[in-house]
Amino acid sequence: MSGETIDPDSKVFVYVQLAGIIRQRIESGQYPPGRRIPSLRDARSEWGVADKTWFKAVALLREEGLVETIPKHGTFVTELSRAAALPVGLVRSCARLCAHAAAPPVTSPHEPS
Repeated sequence: MSGETIDPDSKVFVYVQLAGIIRQRIESGQYPPGRRIPSLRDARSEWGVADKTWFKAVALLREEGLVETIPKHGTFVTELSRAAALPVGLVRSCARLCAHAAAPPVTSPHEPS
C-alpha cells in the first residue's frame, strides 16, 4: 500500500517502527483527527506484524496523546493539535527507548552522583 516497511533486523524494536509509521501518517495529515487508524487485522495485512506488536505500538501512540481507543469501535487520532501532542510524545518515546536500552540516566554535571 505504502512504501513504508518494517525491518525486523533493525536494532529499533518493531513496535517502535510501527508506531513511527503511524505517527508519520498522523503528522502528514493522512490520518487526520477523528480518523480511525488501521485495525489489528489491517496491520497484520499491511506490515505482517504480530498482535502484541500492534498493541504495543498503539499503547505508545496513546501515551503520546496521538490516539485514543474506544472499546468496540477502534483507535482514533485525537483532536489534540499535532504541535501540542508531539513534543510530549517525543520526550516519552525517548525515555521509553532509553529504559529499554538500559541506558544510564543523564545527570547534570552539577548534581552530586
